[in-house]
Amino acid sequence: MLLNFSVTNYGCINERQTLSLEASTTDDNIVNNTFAPSKSKKKLMRSLVMYGPNASGKSTLINALSFLEKFVLTSHKQQIGDLIGGSLGIVPFKLSADTLGKSSEFEIDLIAADGTRYIYGVACTSSHVTEEYLFAYPKGRPSKMFHRVYDTATQQYAYKYSTAFDDAKVAKEHWQQETKNNELFLSLVVNRNNEQLRPVFNWFKNTLRIIRSSDALTSGYTKKWCYNDPLKIKKVVNFMSHADLAITAVNVTQESVTQSISIDDLPDQMPLIAKKLIIEELNARPPRTRYEVAFTHQARDTDFKMQLSEEQESDGTQTMFAFAGPWLDLIEHNHVLIVDELDTSLHPLVVHQLIKVFHQQTKQDNKQAQLIFTTHDSSLLSQGIFRRDQIWFLEKNNSGATELYSLAHITGVRADTPHEKPYLNGRYGGIPFMKDLVL
Repeated sequence: MLLNFSVTNYGCINERQTLSLEASTTDDNIVNNTFAPSKSKKKLMRSLVMYGPNASGKSTLINALSFLEKFVLTSHKQQIGDLIGGSLGIVPFKLSADTLGKSSEFEIDLIAADGTRYIYGVACTSSHVTEEYLFAYPKGRPSKMFHRVYDTATQQYAYKYSTAFDDAKVAKEHWQQETKNNELFLSLVVNRNNEQLRPVFNWFKNTLRIIRSSDALTSGYTKKWCYNDPLKIKKVVNFMSHADLAITAVNVTQESVTQSISIDDLPDQMPLIAKKLIIEELNARPPRTRYEVAFTHQARDTDFKMQLSEEQESDGTQTMFAFAGPWLDLIEHNHVLIVDELDTSLHPLVVHQLIKVFHQQTKQDNKQAQLIFTTHDSSLLSQGIFRRDQIWFLEKNNSGATELYSLAHITGVRADTPHEKPYLNGRYGGIPFMKDLVL
């Protein structure tokens, strides 16, 4: 479960901005939309929607969380001299001379699968982790497991450990020296088989799921997820029925594809010895598994049925099928799913229905899955789907920096009124400023 995520000095974000899934005490309507985690007095929201004009920072916020996810899961593989954040490094806020030389900061407040709350923070430049810390709340009170700070004067790290950290001795004797400047201490110790901090690492590995707008959402995950499982296939068909697609059956088949190549397939100018090495390498690879899917449609007023391949289906049907696996897996395994531009290739009414079903099903099955998404579909604001604390806006201030706030932060907004018209009229902010077009 996700409670809060904060970012400072990253991309178009300058000062600290926090996205919170903690339910407001002033909003008590739509009870299906919140839940109370075990061992916690806090109520959390099942979903959250973000609005804002293009270039307002929606994707930047999601990219920041995606960066932290990747850094946690892979930084133990970093080589000395590798840039943090990939070939481009970390990009700080560029519209201020004060921020260019400073670290970007990320902090996440989460509840892991073991039911324990953790607050994990990282500050870094493209070359160094400048600070890293982890608080655990095993009994409701914070305990700082470790704190790591880089001293620019000595170019050394200072470490502190809580008495609750069982491996403090081995950390002092070995792990501190092994952790590289561009590596996270959390990643290293978990990959040294420390089990005490593994729940945090596993939250990023097993719970968090991010679909960015730049990512190609393919059907591969859904095909593999439901292959040879009649119950899951039934769930997929039911999921797609929310779009009124008249699909009565889905058939997923699997086949092995052997990749082979001959000398004639390679360029004539390539040396013979090189051709032989390439052919030997490719032909030695094991067969690749490929999944195919076919959809059965039934006419509304007759018993006539027709089967269509995936390629013959509309973009909307293909998108619904591609979403089915991640969406259903989200609910089944209590994932935190973050989607940039959920309404891409989906009709607004389909999105409305999916969110309603998500709220109802997670409440009914006592699940603790969470959905966070961005959209430009303002009609969601007038359907009674969201509470005020679930609706968030992003916009640029006069300095060109992103500001993030929820509808619950705006005074004078009643919970029981439609919000689409005030939003489009600019009352809440988070809309593009359109200049008059002169032809």
